[in-house]
Amino acid sequence: MAIMGSDNSASDESAPWLFGPRISIAYCCVFAFAGMALPYFPLWLQFKGLSDFQIGIVLSAPMIMRVFSSGPMIAYADTRPDRANFTIILYIASSLMMMLYAFVNGFWWILAVTIAMNFFFNPVIPLVDAIAMSGVRRYEANYGRIRIWGSVIFIVANLAGGQYLLNSPGEYILYALIGALVVGSFLILTLPKIGKRRNLSQSGLDQFSFSRMLKMPRFMLVLLAAGILQASHALVYSFGSIYWQSLDYSGLTIGFLWGLAVAAEVVLFQYGNWLIKNIGTMGLFAIGGIAAVLRWTVFPLDPGLTGFLALQLLHGLTFGAVHIATMYFIMESVPEERIASAQGVGFVLAGLVMAIAVFSSGFIYKNFAANGFWIMAAMAVLALVLLKAATLFPTIKNNEAEA
Repeated sequence: MAIMGSDNSASDESAPWLFGPRISIAYCCVFAFAGMALPYFPLWLQFKGLSDFQIGIVLSAPMIMRVFSSGPMIAYADTRPDRANFTIILYIASSLMMMLYAFVNGFWWILAVTIAMNFFFNPVIPLVDAIAMSGVRRYEANYGRIRIWGSVIFIVANLAGGQYLLNSPGEYILYALIGALVVGSFLILTLPKIGKRRNLSQSGLDQFSFSRMLKMPRFMLVLLAAGILQASHALVYSFGSIYWQSLDYSGLTIGFLWGLAVAAEVVLFQYGNWLIKNIGTMGLFAIGGIAAVLRWTVFPLDPGLTGFLALQLLHGLTFGAVHIATMYFIMESVPEERIASAQGVGFVLAGLVMAIAVFSSGFIYKNFAANGFWIMAAMAVLALVLLKAATLFPTIKNNEAEA
C-alpha cells in the first residue's frame, strides 16, 4: 500500500522523485494553517471585539476574493511553464500578509488585511489540486492517498488548538496561525515541478478556455451544485465552535468534534479511487448531498454529544465525497492543460456561493441561532435538484485520451 500516493508512470514521462510525498507536504502546508484557522480564527475575531455580524463579513471576504481575483489567477497559472513556481510565490506572499494582523485593530483594518492575505492564499489549494490531478493523469498517482495527509495534519492542528489555544490568551491564536504559514513557506519549496506535457497538443484546447467553460450547461450545473454543497457548511464553519461553546462543551471536546469530522474525511479519501470506480462521480455527488440534508436537519436539535459525534462523522460524505467527486469530474471533463482553468471556474462558483452563505451566516446566527442550520439543509436540497438537472444535458466531450 502506498504511504503518500503512488508514483507509477502512466505515460512515457517518469514521475518526479517522490512526487506523491512532495504533493502531500504541500497539502500539509495548507491544512496545518486551515486546521487552526477554520475553528479558531472566528474566536480571535471575537477576542478582538468584533460583533457576530462583523465576524460574518470578515469570514466572507476570502470567498468574495475568489470571485473577483482567484479565478483569473488560477487560469493564469495554466499559461506558465510550471504551475509550481507560481504556487510557491503565492503561498510565501500570503504568509507575509498574515503577519500584518499583529499590527492592526478594529473591524475595517482587520477586513483589509483579510482581503490582502486571501488575495494570495486563495489560489494555492486549487493550484496544488491541479498539480496533483496532473499526476493522477500522467503517473497514475492516487489522489485520495496523497490528499489524505492534508486532512491528517488538519486533525493534528485541530486537536492542538483545542488543547492549547482555547486555554491561552486570545492573541496566541494569531501567533499560531502566523507560525504555521512561516514554517509552511519553507516546506512548500519542495512542491514538485512537472511542467507541461512533452507531447503537448493544442488540438481542442480553445474549446476549454476559461470563458468557454462558463457556457457549458452540464459542467456549470455540476460545479454550481458542488459549490452549494460545500457552502452548506458555512454556518458550522463560522459559528460551530461558538454554538458548541454555548452548549458548555470544553475546548478539548470542540477540538475533538472538529477532528472527528476530518477523520471521517480521511477514511473517505483512503477509498476515494475505489468509490469513483464503483459509484462514479455523479453517484458520489448524490450521496454527499443526501448526507448534507440529514446532517444539517438534525444539527440544531442538540442531539447531545453522541449525536454530534455521529453528525460530524457525516463530514466524510458532506465534504469528502463531494470534494473527491469534484476533482475527478474536472479531470474527466477537460484536457490536462486546462485543469487549473477548470479548477478556477469551480473555485469562482464555490466562492460566490460560499461568500453569500458566510456573509449571511452572521445575520442567520444572530436571528435564528442554531435553527439557521435548517437553511443549510435547504441549500443541500437545492444542490440535489441542480445535479438532477445536469443529467438532462449531454456529457462533456473531452477527446483527450485518459491516463
